[in-house]
Amino acid sequence: MEKETIKVLMLGADRSVKGGVSGVVNNYYAAGIEDYVDIKYIGTMVDGSKLRKLFKAAEAYCKFLMCYRRYDIIHVNMASDNSYYRKLFFIKRAKKAGKKLVIHQHGGDVVNFYDKGMQGKKRQKMVEALNGCDRFIVLDSEWVSFWEQFIDKDKIRVLSNGVFMPDEEPTDESYDNHNIVFLGRICRDKGIVELVDAVTNLKDKYPDIRLYIGGNMEETDLESVFSGKEDFIKRLGWISADERNRLMHECSIFSLPSYYEGLPLSAIEAMSYGRAVVATRAGGLGRIFNSGSDGILVDPKSEKQLEEALNKVLSDSNLRHELGAEARAKALSKYDIKALVKELVSIYREI
Repeated sequence: MEKETIKVLMLGADRSVKGGVSGVVNNYYAAGIEDYVDIKYIGTMVDGSKLRKLFKAAEAYCKFLMCYRRYDIIHVNMASDNSYYRKLFFIKRAKKAGKKLVIHQHGGDVVNFYDKGMQGKKRQKMVEALNGCDRFIVLDSEWVSFWEQFIDKDKIRVLSNGVFMPDEEPTDESYDNHNIVFLGRICRDKGIVELVDAVTNLKDKYPDIRLYIGGNMEETDLESVFSGKEDFIKRLGWISADERNRLMHECSIFSLPSYYEGLPLSAIEAMSYGRAVVATRAGGLGRIFNSGSDGILVDPKSEKQLEEALNKVLSDSNLRHELGAEARAKALSKYDIKALVKELVSIYREI
């Protein structure tokens, strides 16, 4: 696909933000989206205090007002809650100027926000704003049935999140360990309490078990959960891409027992490395994996089910290998970022 004259102004969390939308956008850039379209990115949110976030949102809107008329398409990356309210300003201005508008829905807890939390006039305004788009992108086909309540179905397109595929195949030796890796925000919604408790309960049966946790602490009251477990639970803080790659090579199991999810990049990355995944049937996780074939899924908030699933995988290196091989094959066929960038450009071309 050759570079076209389409000019795209994309909005979303600043590319410095750790995880989430910024990870998706950074993958687009690394996969060469600039080779296909003329694109500019404006970050609308940063990590930090409420004041810093407010300043960033105001700065982003000023930058937007200075340049948006030069672009054909405004691409708005959106979650729910505060993300929705921030993006309304950009959406309304873009439509008033007659710009083509792409809204890209990423949030994992959108049902509670849009379906249960917005009623009456708020619901009406939300429907009007979102239906003003020319294309509405969701992360997997299961979200279509939810969003067609609000959005003209002809406007909805499915575009998965994607990652870069490691060139090397997993070695047999990479499954000969009891190392587990978790990557994500350290908070209750990610199931970190259940995961730590499950691993602690399995420690006597698997003395060499190690849980490596990469991510920022978001709820400081969880510190007590890790107390006295430093010999088998290693907290690494936010890790670099190189450190992530090393962990994926050294850990045979990836676990993400979230309460809700969109389409988490960390789980897809684990698939690409051929790791055995133990996760929950939460949002996109329940649609990424075929439980028992390319991963094992349990109910959210169930420490007992999580412990049983981890025990099953820890006890059988052949099972870890089989799950990992199936997961990698699926990742290669469905979640290659280079192919997905071309799909995104095709959506731009439609409008």
